[in-house]
Amino acid sequence: MRTMTCGFLVAFALPVSVMAQTTITVPNGADLAPYIAAAAPGDTLLLGARHPNFTLNKGLHLVGNGTVIEPQQASQLSTVQIPGGQRACLSNLQFPIWANLGSSYLWGSEMLIHGDVRLEGCSFSTMYGAMTVSGGNVLLRNCQLYADFGGDPLLVTGGVCSVIGTTATGNDGLQVYMLGSHDASPGIRQTGGTLWIAHSTLLGGDVGDLYGQPVLSGKPALLVSGGTAFVVDSTLTGGAGTQYMGFPVPAKSAIQALGGQVGYARCNLFGGAGSPPAPPTTGNATSVPNLLAIQATGTMNQGSTFQIQATAGASGQILAIAASLETSVSTNPLAAQPVLGGGTNLIVQTVAAAPANGSIVTSSLSVPAIPALRGIFVTWQAFQWDSPLVQASPLVGSVVH
Repeated sequence: MRTMTCGFLVAFALPVSVMAQTTITVPNGADLAPYIAAAAPGDTLLLGARHPNFTLNKGLHLVGNGTVIEPQQASQLSTVQIPGGQRACLSNLQFPIWANLGSSYLWGSEMLIHGDVRLEGCSFSTMYGAMTVSGGNVLLRNCQLYADFGGDPLLVTGGVCSVIGTTATGNDGLQVYMLGSHDASPGIRQTGGTLWIAHSTLLGGDVGDLYGQPVLSGKPALLVSGGTAFVVDSTLTGGAGTQYMGFPVPAKSAIQALGGQVGYARCNLFGGAGSPPAPPTTGNATSVPNLLAIQATGTMNQGSTFQIQATAGASGQILAIAASLETSVSTNPLAAQPVLGGGTNLIVQTVAAAPANGSIVTSSLSVPAIPALRGIFVTWQAFQWDSPLVQASPLVGSVVH
């Protein structure tokens, strides 16, 4: 297998201005609202150790260092709604459950995302639904998603959402004094849009007891009732069932496609344990060996080397890795999946002649030490020729630190 690498050309070859960006340090504990209001699209906010919930309505880069975002009231919603033509990036933020011991409340943030948004190294642990993607182009890389008491760790209702190197853990069916009861939740639920999952781990919640009886239903790792999902090089485990008074309470599949459709390749799919155990898939889920995967290794620090790795499908045809600063994802009649914007905004960095199914094609990049590059987010996608359409991978990317 031969590869051709073009080097780190993206920041210089594309028609994007980087000199006008400003980096702003936000004092620890400060309300982010006035800083967001004063910043211009493309600016970077360096956050402290803790801040209250925020609403983000412009294309800024919020950089934390394990920064804790504290909800100020029960089930507070953090809204990230980005106008067209702008891109927001959230790096290394934590959205935990927050305990108010004086009032005996457990609070948790929920996030609603719409627009071009990138999240890397973020964790969400909330009381109810953790994150909803309602539209746009959203990328989660190396994130942790968990909803503690009902709701979904990730709900995708529209747009294009790529989930790379991420763990999504559904909660088990549960009865809690004063908080009531709830069925289990899936790791990810999809009702619309296009969902890509690669190099990730999804767990569906197990069956739970209500008044001593196991009637709180378990859930699959991925539950699809609308839209299209592609799952590659990932591990999915459905929720467990049980026996009660000699009758089985069903376990759940790793993938349950009640509507829409799911294609998967090179995955470990485990139906939930039970008697009988669940099958790996239920409904309209099919094996598609020609699907590609992609992932990034490390952090894109200035002066360092950064790697993009694509996993080839079964077609045995030419594979290319391309990079872009384009903020839009579009459909193309020659491609089976949504693709990055083309033309001068798409640069081919690596080409492999005929990689075998499951083999890794790597593109190594040397990131220049140029301060003006801070906050620039580069997105990659792999393409492989296939008959009759070109197969596209999910999106992966990282911001320059």
